[in-house]
Amino acid sequence: VIDAETAESVLESITTVQLPEDGSWNKRYRENMLLLKSGDLRMVGGVIKLLTQRERRVGLSNGERKMLHSARHILLSELMLAMDISFEEAEQTLADRLGA
Repeated sequence: VIDAETAESVLESITTVQLPEDGSWNKRYRENMLLLKSGDLRMVGGVIKLLTQRERRVGLSNGERKMLHSARHILLSELMLAMDISFEEAEQTLADRLGA
């Protein structure tokens, strides 16, 4: 579990991280899965940002939708523990950073 300072750093990085979004669904899926498996919460945040933006623009495939759900669950769980906040507060904090 990360500490509160790292949690804030992860949230800050979500607004600035830039991940490539090109390629077919399969290529994006594989690249995003590698980022999630890395365990780096900054990269998890980047995947969430990328998939959320894509969802708003053109929608997501079922696989990408499941990946977004999993990535959000990973990050929100860490934020709840690190910042000692409820799930709803963690969701709102993440939504604020994503501009939702």
